Amino acid sequence: LFPGDNLRTLLLWASILTMVIGILGAVAQSDVKRVLSFTLVSHIGYMLFGIAVGTELGMTGAVFYIAHHITVQTTLFLVAGLIEYRAGTTNLDRLGGLARLAPILSIMFFVPAMNLAGIPPFSGFFGKLALMEAG
Repeated sequence: LFPGDNLRTLLLWASILTMVIGILGAVAQSDVKRVLSFTLVSHIGYMLFGIAVGTELGMTGAVFYIAHHITVQTTLFLVAGLIEYRAGTTNLDRLGGLARLAPILSIMFFVPAMNLAGIPPFSGFFGKLALMEAG
């Protein structure tokens, strides 16, 4: 895909830095929406990685991951809005006991979160697997 190694190397480093900075930023947050925003940054690194690999499998993995990520991240932001509506806040320090009060809401967050984390047998696992096999 890329004729020289310079651009490929730059994209690989950009993808790694994006993944690391996004996750470190997410860990430092105490608000659900901010955590989701930083994980979005981190997962853009996965997409960049698939493009940087420059192979057919890498591009296929990146396209699948993009489609998967749009769906899952949108779902998580919508559920975060429902959490804010139900609990009055998205601050993690104040959300204790919400799973008992709204178990369906907890499941609605848990399933896409497992997708985003790449836990088998969810779709995020297959996207990350394709990207790792391409690399």
